[in-house]
Amino acid sequence: MKLTSLKRLQGFIEENNISGIIIALISFFAILLFSFTGAYNLFEYKLYDLRFTMKPTIAEWDALAFLNVDESSIINIGEYPWPRREYAKGLDVLREVGIRQMSFDFEFLDDTPKKINESIFNVLNSKIEKRGRIGRDELASIVLDDDEILSRGIENAKKVFLPYHFKKETLERHVDEEYRKELEEARRIFTEKASVKLPEEELYRYRGFVDPERVGTAIPIPKLIRAAQGFGFVDRDPDIDGIERRIRLVRVFQGRLYFQMGLVMLMDICGVKKEDVVVEPGERILLKGATNPITFEKGDIEIPIDENGMIYINWAGPGPLEESFHHISFYALIEYPMVKNEVYDYFDEQEIASGSKERSALYGELEETYREFSATDDLPLKRQKLQQISELRRKIRAIEEGYKKPLLEEIARIQAELKKGDDAKLKEALSNYTNYTTAIDIVIKVESLRDKMALIGLTATGTQDLGAIPTHHEYMMVGTWHNIINTILNEAFITRTSMTANYIIMFILAVMMGYIIQRLSAKRSMLLIVVSLVMINLINIGFFAIFNIWFDQLGTTLSVFLPSALIASVKFMKEESQKRYIKNAFSRYLAPGVIDQIIDNPDALELGGENRKISIFFSDVAKFSTISEKLTPPQLVALLNEYLSAMTDIILSYNGTIDKYEGDAIMAFYGAPYSFEDHALKCCFAAIDMKRRLREMQETWRKAGKDELYVRMGMNTGDAVVGNMGSQTRMDYTAMGDSVNLASRLEGANKFYSTYAMISESTYEATKDHIEARKLDTIRVVGKTEPIVIYELLGNKGTLPDRMLDMLDKYYNGFDHFQNRDWKKALSFFNQALKVIDDDGPSLTYRERCENFIKKPPTKKWDGVFSLKAK
Repeated sequence: MKLTSLKRLQGFIEENNISGIIIALISFFAILLFSFTGAYNLFEYKLYDLRFTMKPTIAEWDALAFLNVDESSIINIGEYPWPRREYAKGLDVLREVGIRQMSFDFEFLDDTPKKINESIFNVLNSKIEKRGRIGRDELASIVLDDDEILSRGIENAKKVFLPYHFKKETLERHVDEEYRKELEEARRIFTEKASVKLPEEELYRYRGFVDPERVGTAIPIPKLIRAAQGFGFVDRDPDIDGIERRIRLVRVFQGRLYFQMGLVMLMDICGVKKEDVVVEPGERILLKGATNPITFEKGDIEIPIDENGMIYINWAGPGPLEESFHHISFYALIEYPMVKNEVYDYFDEQEIASGSKERSALYGELEETYREFSATDDLPLKRQKLQQISELRRKIRAIEEGYKKPLLEEIARIQAELKKGDDAKLKEALSNYTNYTTAIDIVIKVESLRDKMALIGLTATGTQDLGAIPTHHEYMMVGTWHNIINTILNEAFITRTSMTANYIIMFILAVMMGYIIQRLSAKRSMLLIVVSLVMINLINIGFFAIFNIWFDQLGTTLSVFLPSALIASVKFMKEESQKRYIKNAFSRYLAPGVIDQIIDNPDALELGGENRKISIFFSDVAKFSTISEKLTPPQLVALLNEYLSAMTDIILSYNGTIDKYEGDAIMAFYGAPYSFEDHALKCCFAAIDMKRRLREMQETWRKAGKDELYVRMGMNTGDAVVGNMGSQTRMDYTAMGDSVNLASRLEGANKFYSTYAMISESTYEATKDHIEARKLDTIRVVGKTEPIVIYELLGNKGTLPDRMLDMLDKYYNGFDHFQNRDWKKALSFFNQALKVIDDDGPSLTYRERCENFIKKPPTKKWDGVFSLKAK
């Protein structure tokens, strides 16, 4: 059944001109159905992540900074969570250094219990013991209200934004009536600050922004709500595999539009009120009249969003958050007030000692440039001033970093001294110098926060919120908000093409591949499939890396692969079946090269030929008729099979092509169908090996009491027509032409010289540097008037024994005298040659000719050419 179905499918593909398109359409609809599954989306997300790691990272806006609640901060400030007054201290420092905006990544959802200020309590207690009077304010100061302290810090700092989240469940808190009213008022203030009301008649447009599971808001405590400038929600929406690729910028809750923390921070920095934000679901968010904080141009900032109000984040940097943007330990804010004056005193001392007032001049120039920057509305001038500010800061920092050089030199000197021996004073000095350099670093880093957007978040081990993003699987998610801002300001929006567009592309690819593959051979199909898969994936990666455009890579890849692979695999199975059939059918008769040519190019089975220079080989068993008469038919067949098998193996081993067997005769040629330059040499080497193998077989036959076979071989090199000859129903791959006929004549000419391997002059000239051969004669073969020079093939170069070389020396002396008509001297040398090897055929032949010419010399017209009278 399986074979029958396969044959039907093969027939359908071959006989139907639109079969490829039909298969492509079936494949497309299968992919279409698959695209609605979770498995498809999961796989596509993984391909998205892979592309993300291959794309160039986007630029990082220099004004984005992180204040990390890290291990160093916890070690120095104390166990986390800290009293909220510590954050107030940090906010005071940030306000002092000129921070542009401050935000928290962690939430203040519960009130902090009031405590007794122990230091104030001790002072008042001492005063009471001395019967001193205590005022109302003094008495009030004994209560330590961390929430109030943080609230005042936020209010004084002004541009502080706090996070909140939407809850999936509502828990009732039992509070007294007074506090309940306070909570209600705080929620009213929060709602006004955090959201805008949507017209009821337009709420249906925002249904994608509503999450039915979110039933409430978890907001900061009332004191902080009153003090903060704004709020942003910090809910995240990971994809089905838990990886954060996109973020919801807006959410609708109870008919109001709320904004995500990163968007709120951006709106503030761009001077956009929430009432001036236009949201078009599935299209864009428009920040109307925004001032771009990078270019200072005033205009609308457009943020493309999907129907759920989400964008894909173009994460900065290929690695963890610590390798992106600016990072400063929160503890530096706490230390800054304590070390600032001492560090500046040290800077002043170094400046005086250097005799240069450059640093002071640069600070004055910096403040003046700040004033000019703030006072102008001219954009080119504003950008120019910003560049000057950046350059002035760089110069000041370089000078102040240079002031550390004496300290570092002293540290290095003390460390070298301590290697010689332990010294308590040196250790104390080392600690002091190290602390000094640390203080300088703290001052430089904290003051570098001027004009930056600072986000305070947890990064200490065990406290940070870790998540997975496309480029990193343990990413500190506090980095999400700055990455949102960075994506929007860089306009590096990742645009996912609509599924309609993807389906159109997938449909075109599937039909195109099905149509083309159906018309190609299996091998060409496989090549096209591989090339097409590489190209479609490179295009996908290129569009994503260069243009931030996300095509469905899985769908387009399957659209290329599925129909193509189905059609090509059926073709491949059929072609493999054909190959096996051809090899099984012809391997006993044709050379492997011919079989491979037929397999690679079935059209070669057509009638026709080409002119090519080849080397032709003929062989025949001497006196085979006499031997065959002594044998029974089975014995004759066995002997022939043994002989022909051995000779055929040798011919094929040298890439020869067996043309035909005619009884005991073999015709073969070299240089076709595979063309190679050394075909003459391979022909000769094969003949030499055949002679060697025949001697071994003759010894075996002799020992077995059987007749020995002696084989005559003829070889010629020249042009011939090679190809399939015959009829449309029966043909043979063969060679034809005069050069073929000459090789056949040379095989027969061996009997006139009692030799067994004769080659033409053309074969000799092509191989003489690699073989040993004896010049035999100049002859005219039957049917030709032009004489040819013939040689006896003796062996490989340098392999003849001394006895043979001695005989050949005498033979050539005799041959020279024979050509000069000096028959007697020639006869003498041939007789000497026969004394060395008594059965040397050519010497016997020439001895007989000499004796005949002595008795009856040839005419004066004799040209030394011997004309064969028979084939």
